[in-house]
Amino acid sequence: MKGQVNKGMDTSSVFTIESSASNWRESRETLTTDTHTPVQMSRRNSFSSAMESGSIFSGSIGSVPSKASAALSTDALLLKQKTEDIEGQSTERESWDNKVQYLLAVVGFAVGLGNVWRFPYLAQKNGGGAFLIPYVIMLAIEGIPLFYLELAVGQRLRKGAIGAWNEVSPFLGGIGIACCFVSFWVALYYNTIIAWCLYYLVLSFRATLPWAACPDPVPKECNMSSPTTYFWYRKTLDISSSVEETGNLNWWILVSLF
Repeated sequence: MKGQVNKGMDTSSVFTIESSASNWRESRETLTTDTHTPVQMSRRNSFSSAMESGSIFSGSIGSVPSKASAALSTDALLLKQKTEDIEGQSTERESWDNKVQYLLAVVGFAVGLGNVWRFPYLAQKNGGGAFLIPYVIMLAIEGIPLFYLELAVGQRLRKGAIGAWNEVSPFLGGIGIACCFVSFWVALYYNTIIAWCLYYLVLSFRATLPWAACPDPVPKECNMSSPTTYFWYRKTLDISSSVEETGNLNWWILVSLF
């Protein structure tokens, strides 16, 4: 073949053939030194056989590097897809079944006693309807963006408070730990308030409410205060006379707390 080239081709054609052959050798060395699946090895073996038999040289010699590059690109894509599938299986977590389930979960976490109990009281205490004007302004400027940011971070990272902040930056992991402590302290008093609510809910099914009137005989404390205050301190909480006295165990509140 070299003799034919010297007779029928100019110097530039000889340079093209030699450079193409050298590129083919480099591509072949790259193919043989990599580890791949049996399907990829069979594809590359057939490619090498075709190169050795000279069948690819029947066409344009300049197309040899492009075919080798195409084979390499295909194998790289297959390897990348396989790696992504393995990583996806290892990091797969449960997700919401539908949007309604997610929406109800968000509402359940966002709406609590503070919205039903505390907010109307604070609105009335701080000006009534006029209080809603600065409240709506701050809700649009700060409340909704921060709430949406929290949901977006949770949906994107799919981790807890500590893991999410560590993913954002390792230096911000303390914020996640602080969030866990805040949740712990909130649960201490929030669950107790729910226990009180359950206790009053059960007693409200009586024909005569126990906090509607003072018990008979009427205690002096009930006359000095009111039936509701007396029932709250002496029946619901069953408080002792001082901090030094622990008092007895309030079984009804304990059951309500469970």
